[in-house]
Amino acid sequence: MGLLAPLYALATLAVVGPIVFHLIRRQPQGQAEFSSLMFLQPSPPRLTRRSRVEHWLLLMLRVLALVLIALAFARPYLREQDFAAISAAGERVVVLVDTSASMRRPGVWEQAQREVDQLLASCGAHDYVGLYAIDSRLRPIVPWDTVPTWTPSAMQQAVRAEFDQITPSWHGTHLADGLMAVADLLAIPSDKEGPATTDARIVLISDLHQDSGLEQLQGYPWPATVRLDVRQVQPRQPGNARLTILPPDVNVPRERVRVRVENNMDSVQQNLRLTWGHDGHPLPGDGTVVQVPPGQVRVVPMPPRPPSGDCIVLTGDAWSGDNVEFFLVPQLQEAEVLVAAPPVASQEDDFGYFIEKMPLDTPWFQRRVQRVSLHELTSAIGTKTKAILVEPHGQTMFPGAVLAQFVRQGGVVVVVLAHTLETPEPVSRGLSELLGWPPVAIEEAAVDGYALIGAINYRHPLFQPFADPRFNDFSKIRLWRYRRLHVPEAEVASVVARLDSGDPWIVHQRVGAGHVWILTAGPQPTGSTFALSSKFVPIVLRMLAPDDNRAPHHTTIEVGQPLRRTALWSESPDGEAARAAELQVRADDGQPVGEADVHLEEEVIVFHRPGRYTIQQGAHTSTCAVVVPLSESRLTPLDPDVFEQYGVPLGRVRSARERLETARQLQIGELEQRQRLWRWLLVAGMIVLGGETAIGGCLAQRRRATE
Repeated sequence: MGLLAPLYALATLAVVGPIVFHLIRRQPQGQAEFSSLMFLQPSPPRLTRRSRVEHWLLLMLRVLALVLIALAFARPYLREQDFAAISAAGERVVVLVDTSASMRRPGVWEQAQREVDQLLASCGAHDYVGLYAIDSRLRPIVPWDTVPTWTPSAMQQAVRAEFDQITPSWHGTHLADGLMAVADLLAIPSDKEGPATTDARIVLISDLHQDSGLEQLQGYPWPATVRLDVRQVQPRQPGNARLTILPPDVNVPRERVRVRVENNMDSVQQNLRLTWGHDGHPLPGDGTVVQVPPGQVRVVPMPPRPPSGDCIVLTGDAWSGDNVEFFLVPQLQEAEVLVAAPPVASQEDDFGYFIEKMPLDTPWFQRRVQRVSLHELTSAIGTKTKAILVEPHGQTMFPGAVLAQFVRQGGVVVVVLAHTLETPEPVSRGLSELLGWPPVAIEEAAVDGYALIGAINYRHPLFQPFADPRFNDFSKIRLWRYRRLHVPEAEVASVVARLDSGDPWIVHQRVGAGHVWILTAGPQPTGSTFALSSKFVPIVLRMLAPDDNRAPHHTTIEVGQPLRRTALWSESPDGEAARAAELQVRADDGQPVGEADVHLEEEVIVFHRPGRYTIQQGAHTSTCAVVVPLSESRLTPLDPDVFEQYGVPLGRVRSARERLETARQLQIGELEQRQRLWRWLLVAGMIVLGGETAIGGCLAQRRRATE
């Protein structure tokens, strides 16, 4: 026999009450009133050895009633099976371990190993366990797809063996991508025979810092049968500082080097030191001491660079993994921008006037604007010409074939349909030659008052900087007139922005190694308010330099960021010959790098380790500095409850012992519910109380009759 709620059995201790009350007689049987004692308070007699139980039957009935009621609340049951033979259902668990660069901090990876060991030690014989690694991409280590072919014990052994071979990478963190992919896998029921549960668990082992890439979870429909178990690991010392070499300003001497130092909110160190270094190690000297309080940023000018100084080293913070940034002397390149616009009577209608007033110079390029006519455009294109802005007009022939050849070699052409085209045939033929389209239909649009921007593709690189809600307000741009351009559906052109009428506003297409942009309305005030908007300068600058990684001789990128091979050599006249030669990548020591450090594809180069590399292809050489991603330096930890804000249900993975005890309690509950002995105990208790009441009443009447 057993008890489902054994704590209620403690209520049997209440039998002491009737026994005590039977032994204490608070009033003697015979009483006589004396006038001399009428002002005194009565005092009950104390329990003495002479106290005797007068009614044993009443005492036993009351004690028995209390015992029966207490046992009824304890819910007893009679054993009908061996509970030791009960087995708990198996769990479906996927371990998602963060292998980003921040997991290299002292003590973090050791904690992750202990968490995996504890998880595997708590697993039962029927638990299926998979293993995935996530940094900037998801990597299956022990894939969940092996469940139909492997036994649970085999998967657990594989997880234990494979995890020992994993080491953190230098990539950034994109936890949302890994969580969504694994959740989709677990949401699909497995056809593996054997015990299984409807719920599954994802065990996330991560340091979970503020730039872990959780934003994509917003709006993701998380499967209802999947729970997330977050096991956050922490370094031995919190906090981190990051240095960034600021690009040289056009108005500042190029020999002056400025460094931006950012300290995390949870840092305990604020006294830092900046020193020139060589090959990643600081050179002898005191360096520059800078005090950066937690959560603050300081910009520090560095002393003159020594002859052997090729990097800047930061010391004094909790993690040294991102404390080195190589210094690349930028080579200023001259670039020519041709503007072919018709002569106008007023400046406010002159498209070239707004281009000339724009700040086109960057640390990499010094752009010079040259005004030419549409007739002179073909002969004006030179080796330094990087971009051409064309405003077709009248019956002048649009040199589409010449511009197409210029674009295929890496140039940029911006076509602005600013004026009413009375004879659009020459422009239509020119655009067809430039883009490789069939004949293009261009016509003047009927505008009732003004048109507004209706839809913008914020995923396109042109508008990505405006994706933040603070900057994506384009409602103040109004178009007084524009041209309706019919883009063929079969073409690869991208309509980046549309008007509220559905007509294209900005169209983009890649042609060879270059880019072609089409604006269906003029930005000048006679056509729209675009040139007067704060969006005009950044949008036009990104049109003129659409490749973010375009740096002719030197560039700095993050680990995992793709570097386009065309960005290295397309700026030179013999870029085609350079791209045809074999590409070689070497580290600082001059040795070729392997696949673990760099990944070479046909179009891009991806680096997997920070450092300085030399890229050589043919007779051309380029230096590339690869740094730790900025997201791996802002390491203020997040509260794991942040997942509930994204609609992700949390749930801890229970050990096999806990699940076995739960299964045993469920079996006992079902057995007790089927027997329901508590009802008979309550009936017996009520019968005993009824008998006790009847006997007590008879004894009371007999006592009054004798008195």
